[in-house]
Amino acid sequence: MNHRSDHDFYIGYQPEAPPRLASAVRWQVGALLAPALLAVLLAAWNQESPAPSVYEYGTSLTLRGRLHEHPFPHLVTVDGAGVRTWLLGAEYKHGADGLVAGLDGQEVEFTASRIHRGEHGMLELHQPARAITGHTPHLQPEVMGPRTITGEIVDSKCWMGAMNPGEGPTHRLCALRCLRGGLPPMITGVDAEGQPVAALLTGPGGVRMDSVLWSFTAARVRVTGPVRRIGTLLLLETDPASIERVDR
Repeated sequence: MNHRSDHDFYIGYQPEAPPRLASAVRWQVGALLAPALLAVLLAAWNQESPAPSVYEYGTSLTLRGRLHEHPFPHLVTVDGAGVRTWLLGAEYKHGADGLVAGLDGQEVEFTASRIHRGEHGMLELHQPARAITGHTPHLQPEVMGPRTITGEIVDSKCWMGAMNPGEGPTHRLCALRCLRGGLPPMITGVDAEGQPVAALLTGPGGVRMDSVLWSFTAARVRVTGPVRRIGTLLLLETDPASIERVDR
């Protein structure tokens, strides 16, 4: 009896599928995968490039400079690249206040890891700072006049590179924890001329306004106030009542 059949019928224990069935399956799978692959490529193409930031995690350096505790701890250093102002933070999501208390205006030394994004930088302290003898100059703040910045309130440590991205709505909860832990807040965005700018954010006279800023974290806002420059650090003082939410 002849059991041959012209119908393609595949049983799982057969070594291979009939040629016509195998060919049809290959075409159908290809037709399904091609749009999916194209969608993945388009999604990747439209992704924003990561911020040009660096977190030198695990690399500790001994750093020296003149320490200032207010409005937030910062260090002025001088080296071959010139004068630079670094904000200070502790490990994880904590400010550096407890590691530098009582050393305002003094030359200090400590070990830290660098976090930097362009000219903006933070030092993550791994031990309390100690006073030493040194000759770092006392910088006099340069008054730059009033300025309006439209952008986002961020925690400086993540924005500078501890996280990437360290901004935007998806980063809001992390930013809130960092600000509640005492890390310095910043406003990042563009000024009235459309130029990118980032500045340490305080209330009038340099007072901290941490709890006021929590409700604005990761929101798009407009902030206006006088600006001072301390080395490479900009500082904007604003009346908290004047912070405006704006549409994205």
